[in-house]
Amino acid sequence: MKKISKYKPKALSFRDIIIVSFLILILLATGFIIPFLLTERLAGQLRQQALGLVVGEIADRNVIAQAQIQYIDYESTEEARQIAVQNVKPIFTLLLDRTLENLSWFHELKIYLLENSNEEIPEFFLNIFSESEIDIHVIKNFYNSLNMQEQIRLLHIAEEKLKSLYENGVFAEEELQKAEISSTSDILIKIFNDEYIEETVFAEKIDSLFIYSKLHEELAVWSLSGLDDEIILRKTAVELIKPFLEPNMLYDNLGTLQAVITAKASVEPIIGTIEKGEYIIVKDYIVTQEAIEKLKGLQRNELDQSLGIKIGNILYSTAATIIMLIILVHFLPSNYRFKQFLYITLSGIIIYFILFTGITGILFTRNFPSFVYFIPIAFFTMLLTVVAGKKTGYLVSSYLALLALIIPQGDYRSFIFLLALGITGTVIITRARKRIDMIKSFMYLASSGLLLLLIIGLLGDYSLTDFYTYSIIVVANALVSSILFVMLLPVVENIFNLPTDFRLLELTTMNTRVLKRMAVVARGTYSHSVSVADLAESACEAIGANSLLARVGAYYHDIGKTDQPEYFIENQTGDNKHDELKPSLSAAVIKSHVKVGIEKAKEIGLPQEVIDILAQHHGSDLISYFYIEAMNKSDKNSKISPEDFSYNGKLPVTREAAVVMLADSVEAASRTIKQPTTPKLEKLVWKIIMDKINNKQLTNCNLSLSELEEIKKRFILILSGRYHTRIEYPDLPEGKKG
Repeated sequence: MKKISKYKPKALSFRDIIIVSFLILILLATGFIIPFLLTERLAGQLRQQALGLVVGEIADRNVIAQAQIQYIDYESTEEARQIAVQNVKPIFTLLLDRTLENLSWFHELKIYLLENSNEEIPEFFLNIFSESEIDIHVIKNFYNSLNMQEQIRLLHIAEEKLKSLYENGVFAEEELQKAEISSTSDILIKIFNDEYIEETVFAEKIDSLFIYSKLHEELAVWSLSGLDDEIILRKTAVELIKPFLEPNMLYDNLGTLQAVITAKASVEPIIGTIEKGEYIIVKDYIVTQEAIEKLKGLQRNELDQSLGIKIGNILYSTAATIIMLIILVHFLPSNYRFKQFLYITLSGIIIYFILFTGITGILFTRNFPSFVYFIPIAFFTMLLTVVAGKKTGYLVSSYLALLALIIPQGDYRSFIFLLALGITGTVIITRARKRIDMIKSFMYLASSGLLLLLIIGLLGDYSLTDFYTYSIIVVANALVSSILFVMLLPVVENIFNLPTDFRLLELTTMNTRVLKRMAVVARGTYSHSVSVADLAESACEAIGANSLLARVGAYYHDIGKTDQPEYFIENQTGDNKHDELKPSLSAAVIKSHVKVGIEKAKEIGLPQEVIDILAQHHGSDLISYFYIEAMNKSDKNSKISPEDFSYNGKLPVTREAAVVMLADSVEAASRTIKQPTTPKLEKLVWKIIMDKINNKQLTNCNLSLSELEEIKKRFILILSGRYHTRIEYPDLPEGKKG
C-alpha cells in the first residue's frame, strides 16, 4: 500500500561528516592493527617460553604455537645468499688495445720477413721487444731451410696461433690469484671496443685458460701435436710469436664486487612458517637446532606477516566495514537520533576492539589456547540493541564475529561462538521488559554459552579438563556481561536521555510526581490520558510501532493542563469557565496547554521522543468548537481567521505521535456518544481518521492506509469493551426470599 508521506532527516553537517569519517577510519585500521598487535604479543609469549633452552639438552617444557606465525629464517636466508655469492663469476677485462697492438707488430714482422731476405732483425723490432730476444738462428733457419711456400705457411700458422691465444685470453698468474678462484671455477670476460664501451660478456672455464707463466708448456705441446711435416713449422712459429705474447686479461675487482653485492641483494629473506598447534619444543625431548632457529627468529623480533596476508586482512576488514556501514545506515531510525545512534554504535565497536585486543594480548602472553570464551560480546550487542534497536544488534554481532577470523587463533569455531552469543544477547534483551529481566539475562547467556561450548568442544575434541576450565570462563563471561549491562545502561540512558524500554517502563508507573499531581488537580485529564494510553498502545502493537513509547507519550501528552485544569471540559464539575471568555481567548487558553506541557516535559527530563509526541498530538488542527462559536457571534462584516483558532504545534512525524493524536481525538469524541454501540463507534473512528487526513495532519508521518485500517480496528475493539452494555437485573418479588 502506498505511504501517505515519509519523514526525511536532515543531511549530515560538515562537522558530522568529519567525525563519522574519523570513526570509520579507525574501524578500517583494525584490519591491519589488531592482527599485527596480537601476532606480536603471540611472538612475545613464545620468546618468553624459549628462554634458557639449549641445543642438545632435554626440554623441560612444551612450546606450542597458538596460531600460524611467519618469521624471517636468518640461517636459510644467509645460506641462500652464500650460494648466490658463490655463483658469481669473477670478472676479467680483456685489454683490447694491448692485444691489437701486439697483433699489429707481429703482422708488420710477417710482412718484413716475406719482403726481405736479410737474416738480420731490424733495430726497429729489437727496440719494441727489448725485454724479449728474437733468436737469430730462427730467422736464419726461416730463410735457409724453407722455401717461399713454406715460409708463407709458417707465418700464417704463427699469426693464427697468436690470434687464437689472445682471443682466448692470456692471464697473469697474479691476476688469477686476486680473483681467489679454483681451477674448476667459471669466469666472466668483458670485452671493450676501442671506445671502451662494453660489447659482450662471456663465460669460460678457468682450466681452459692460457696462463702466461705456463704458456711455454702449452705451446710446446701444441707444436708437437701436428702432422710430421708441420712439427718443424710449428716449432719455428712458437719461437716467432713468443716475443709478442704478454697477459691481456686484467681482473676487474670493482665489477666483481658489484656483482657480489647485486647477487646478495637479489635474494629475498626466506620466510619460515610455524603452523598453528605446532610443537616447537617438546617436553622431555632433545632440543633441536631447527627448533632453536625458529625461536631465534622470534627473539630477533623479526616476526612478520607476508605482504599477501597483510593486503588480504586489510581488504577483508575494509569490505566487511563498508558493508556493515551501508546496512547500518538503513537500520538506524530516520530522525534526529540518527547521528547520535551512529556515533554510539561506531564508538561502541571501537571500544570493543580495544577491549578485544587487550584481552587476547594478555591471553597470548599467558599461553592460553583459546581467547573467544573471554570476550564479552553479549554486553556490547545487548547495549547497542537497547540503544539503537535489534536490527543493529544483529548486524554488529555478525560484523564483530567476522573480524575475529583474521587474528591469530581465529577460526570458524571462534566465529560461531561470537556470532551465536552476540545474537543471543540481542534476542534476550529485545524481549526484556523489566529490570529484573536484565538479571535473568545472565542465566540465558550462561546456558547459551555452555551449549555452544559443548558443541565446539565436541568438534575440537576437548578433554574433560578443558570442558571444566572453559565452562567456568563462559559462566564468568555471562555474569560480567550482565553486570556491566545493568551498571552502564542507566549511565548511557541519562547521558543521551534515551527512550529505552526500561526507561519508558519507569515512566509508565503512575507514581511520578507530574502524574500524581495530574491525578489530584485534573482527575478528568488523568482519566482521559489513561484511556488514550490504552488505545494508543493497542493500535501501535497492531502496526508494529513502539507501543511502549506510545503509552508513555499518551500518559504525558496533556500535562500542560495541570496549571489551569478548570478550563478543560473533562475537569469541570459545574460552571464552565469559558462562558466568561471570548471564543478567541478561550482558544488561546486551550492552545497554551501544549506549550506549557513541553516546558514541563523538559523540566522533568522526559526523552525527546516523548516530548515530540506531546508537541505534535494536536498538530495544527482547528479548535472547531470555539471557531464555530466565534463565527456565530461575529458580525457579517468581521473576518474570523481559522489560524487564530488552530494549534501551533508541528505535524506528527512518527507513527507513534500520529497514533496518539488519533487516540486523543477518538477518546474525547467517544465520550459524547449517547448509548454507544459498535456501529456508532466505527462510524465515529473512521470519521475522525478521515478528518485528520483531509486536514493534512498525517502528511508527515509514515502511516499507510492499511495501517490506518488496523488502527481503526483496535480503537473499536477497545472502545467496544469499555462501553459494553449490561443486562438489567430484575427485582425480587416481595414476599419471596432467595
